[in-house]
Amino acid sequence: MALLFQPKYMILSGIAGGIDPDLRIGDVVIPRTWFNPQLQKFIRPLHDENDNLTNYFADSGLDFPDKFYTEPGKTPGDFAMTLPSPATCQLPAPSAALLANVTANPALTVSSGFAVPIEVELLVNKSDTFKTPTPPTAFHLPVSSTILATAARVLRNITLENNAGYASLPYIPTARITQRGMSSNSENIFNLLRPSCVEMEGHAVIQVCISNKVQCAVVRSISDLAGGAPGQPGENEIGAFFGVAAVNTAKVAIAIIRALPL
Repeated sequence: MALLFQPKYMILSGIAGGIDPDLRIGDVVIPRTWFNPQLQKFIRPLHDENDNLTNYFADSGLDFPDKFYTEPGKTPGDFAMTLPSPATCQLPAPSAALLANVTANPALTVSSGFAVPIEVELLVNKSDTFKTPTPPTAFHLPVSSTILATAARVLRNITLENNAGYASLPYIPTARITQRGMSSNSENIFNLLRPSCVEMEGHAVIQVCISNKVQCAVVRSISDLAGGAPGQPGENEIGAFFGVAAVNTAKVAIAIIRALPL
């Protein structure tokens, strides 16, 4: 779409799960940045002289995430993690030592025990892929500052809906600009990275738009609460409230589009 139509702006709108406990169903969020912790580098475990697996991992290549982690007394890129149990295939959480010794970004302490998150390449110019020591990369992808500024003005005077013909909400939802959105389904991620919402496409769309020099942002309305609503075990609210969420995200996206400078 970016290559065919060459737009100045692109706005992705739709519904998302609310992961910030301050959000309610029907609220609209416009995150400043997007990330995906499940874009990961799989790490090869080393064997000792007796051919037994050790807790040390080694790898090489431009995308090796050595700037994210280090262990006490070791150089970046030579770090220890606990291996998954072969008997149960349970993936352990990162060790306390690992969490305490992140070098570049404390938010990047997300690990499955055999893989760690990596940044994505942002190849804007033809020469970027040849830059040394690595091409330009980022973990948190920023949205357009112009669209954010326009959204901030629009949100002052917008009133959202609490009824779209499917189910009514006992309150009037609100719209806000938030710090982060997440394109992933990682559990227990809020305390580490503090995203406001969780969905699937935003991070990829932002990456493509940055590479193609298209100003982009993502508008999401909360259709359900990640993990379910309190007191409603096993009940996913999306079936009841996707209608009002869809109406609200469309209302905000259209208002922003109409107010954008040409």
